[in-house]
Amino acid sequence: MGMVAALPLLCGMVIEVFAGWASDRLVHKKVLSLTATRKLFLTIGLLMALCIGFAPFTDSVFMTVFLLCVAKSGTTVAASQVWALPGDVAPKNSVSIVAGLQNTVSNMGGAVGPIITGAIVAATGSFNWALIFSAILVVIGIINYLFLMGKIEPINDKGGKSPVLNAAEQH
Repeated sequence: MGMVAALPLLCGMVIEVFAGWASDRLVHKKVLSLTATRKLFLTIGLLMALCIGFAPFTDSVFMTVFLLCVAKSGTTVAASQVWALPGDVAPKNSVSIVAGLQNTVSNMGGAVGPIITGAIVAATGSFNWALIFSAILVVIGIINYLFLMGKIEPINDKGGKSPVLNAAEQH
């Protein structure tokens, strides 16, 4: 059972490296713009992640594990792009703090997720609605990345210290 539980993570690890390599290649070969590449891989990854919403509707253990593998692989495809964003946009002297802030916000979702999942399971007696709720959040993510994320371009660094450090020193 442990190996079966590890399969989605193992699939995700392999796919994430490939997705990062493939997206870098598209950008460096100028096949697509940086923005188009990031949005493409984010969308593909999140569409794959939607498989989580189909898991409750199968009676096959094999199909459930397969759907979880595809969903986890999709989240890692998207993650490969999300983790690249601080390097894409932040001034060179601020990449680490931007990545840290991004990770902090991400961890907030990771902390709240189990609480919401537990509440849904407690209310319904099943994980089915929790998985469907996850799929709904994925759809919201797709819409956000496709329609709300603008052009990816570096923030103008006017020299000097990081904007974040400047703001911190003023307080």
